[in-house]
Amino acid sequence: MTLTLRRALGYIIDSMMVWIPLSIIAIVFFITRTIISWIPVLNWFTFLFSLSWISFTIFFIYDFISMLVFNTTVGKTAMLIKVVNDQGYPLDFGQKLLRSILRSLQFTFVGQAFLFINLGIIVLRGEQFSIHDLLVGSQVWRK
Repeated sequence: MTLTLRRALGYIIDSMMVWIPLSIIAIVFFITRTIISWIPVLNWFTFLFSLSWISFTIFFIYDFISMLVFNTTVGKTAMLIKVVNDQGYPLDFGQKLLRSILRSLQFTFVGQAFLFINLGIIVLRGEQFSIHDLLVGSQVWRK
């Protein structure tokens, strides 16, 4: 299996770790937004229930805590891949933080384009690099 396919499947697994609890939150938010929209005075509060920013936050927390504590995520472990810095060592705190922020942007409405840019960079530049890897100075390798 190519590294690109492993990365894609790892991303899907990690996304499922976020989308399952997010689906429950989405139902609650939909009901809350609907109720608030019936009350004209409270209608401007509906922006607080933006799922794209909630998705960003949940994925960031999942990705950052996983990388901070285990140096990997469930998806990376399942696909037998690891993230290292340019010298082949584990990422430092700042790299993990920035990489998690940049990966999480893909869950925002604006960040959807980021997903396609990532795919293009992976195909053109090499399997171990994506845009967040290039910006952070990290690489993805097979274990």
